[in-house]
Amino acid sequence: RAGRPLWACAWATLVFRLGVHALLLLAIATTQSATASSPVPSLISSRRAAAAAVLVHLLHDVSIAIEMANAHVADERAAAVGRTEHRGSSAAAAPHRLRVRPLAVLASVSAAAAAGALVSIHDARTAALISGTWLFYAVGYWLLRATEVLQPHADAIGAIDGAEWRCRLLSCINAAVLSVGSLLCFAEWPYAGAEGYISSGVRSHPVTFAALLGGYLHWDVCWMLWHMYDYKDGSALVHHLMFLGITHYVLWGWYFKLPFAWLSLAEVSTIPLNARWFLIASGRKAGVAYTAASLSFALSFLGTRVLGYGLGLFELWRSYPLWRPARVGLYVVIAAVHAGFALNLFWARKVIANLLKAARGIHEKREPVATAPSSAHAKAA
Repeated sequence: RAGRPLWACAWATLVFRLGVHALLLLAIATTQSATASSPVPSLISSRRAAAAAVLVHLLHDVSIAIEMANAHVADERAAAVGRTEHRGSSAAAAPHRLRVRPLAVLASVSAAAAAGALVSIHDARTAALISGTWLFYAVGYWLLRATEVLQPHADAIGAIDGAEWRCRLLSCINAAVLSVGSLLCFAEWPYAGAEGYISSGVRSHPVTFAALLGGYLHWDVCWMLWHMYDYKDGSALVHHLMFLGITHYVLWGWYFKLPFAWLSLAEVSTIPLNARWFLIASGRKAGVAYTAASLSFALSFLGTRVLGYGLGLFELWRSYPLWRPARVGLYVVIAAVHAGFALNLFWARKVIANLLKAARGIHEKREPVATAPSSAHAKAA
């Protein structure tokens, strides 16, 4: 308990630091770029350099937050073990339910307040879509928790996995919506002139589905922060925060209609990923269903988030003359899109390793059948 005030001060300092850097980056990004006729053309490179420097500081803040979260969780667990040993009871005897922790509540509420502030920069229709989507997932999660529909009983998988199960059910809805939206966005190709990168104000499918994505990401970030002591995937939080920033900026200026099609297509891999997790959480990590879910996830991930994403980046730079006159903020967005690709490559290492492991396992199971049976083979089997 003595360490809690120290952690509260540390988190408050970090939140302040994040806020300052985020506001500074927003101020730089939303300032009108100098035109070619400007008497001070060097201002463009100076502002881009300033934006890049602030972005580096912001990413450093996020990395600090991840390390602090890991340390805070470890500290809480060590304290819990100490309390358990002091009582003379086993950890297994502790009630298997999630505790409400003040810091997690504060972080989640702060994220919701930040969402409200960010939504206010958009037009009324876009703001309504973002807010309505956030509310839809919040109410949907509450209904899933109250009814336990489409999920095992809490006693069967535990409170932590039960909360994540509900979250993943809702993420399947988001993935399905964005997958359909991606096809609709592809159907708008080709765009006239630079419309695919810098819109002239024509509202179309990318704007609608980007708003739906923004609402979901805001809700999921709140969920992650509320469960920050139990949900340990820091890379997912980094991914969400990064793409939240991208989403709000491109919605603010209606940029990047064309890239949104291939970016949103990557959500296809979320559905088999969640199906695989559901099988693992329910103790069915074997059989045809698990193998099919694993292979579907690996192939869809590598196909959309590595190959498709890479081709999209190639097309992005091939079209550089179309978005070259954009504001500095779009260059920050492009840097973040490349960082997202790097994150996908980081995840791809584990996906490929698991895929090769599964392939070796299938080969080893078939090998005794393909060879002449011997006593040694029989014993090994």
